[in-house]
Amino acid sequence: MRRVTTKAVIHRAPTGVDENGYPLNTGAWETWERVEWPVFSIGPREYEEEFAKGRRTVTARLRISCPIGGPRPAPDDMVTIPGLEDGGPFSVDGEPQVWDKNPITTITRYAGVVVYLERRRR
Repeated sequence: MRRVTTKAVIHRAPTGVDENGYPLNTGAWETWERVEWPVFSIGPREYEEEFAKGRRTVTARLRISCPIGGPRPAPDDMVTIPGLEDGGPFSVDGEPQVWDKNPITTITRYAGVVVYLERRRR
């Protein structure tokens, strides 16, 4: 069995729309509901620097492995990682990917969820 190595924080985006039809998740993410998120591993995916129109944009991406029975971030949520707070929160890149059934063998030893995160800074 894999062990939880750290706990990140999911900031749940408010759902629904306001009286003008705009999404409610446009406010400050610091005020959103906080959910503790146990994770197995945090690994880098890629790091990219782009220089355009006199600005340098830095994009960092992470791959997170977490337990299948725990909370999962939704595409509109924000995530803060211990030790990586400088630079702000990470946004969720796509849907969480669940690995609970192995198509090759009848026993899945290491079921879990993989979530990709992204952060852009200028």
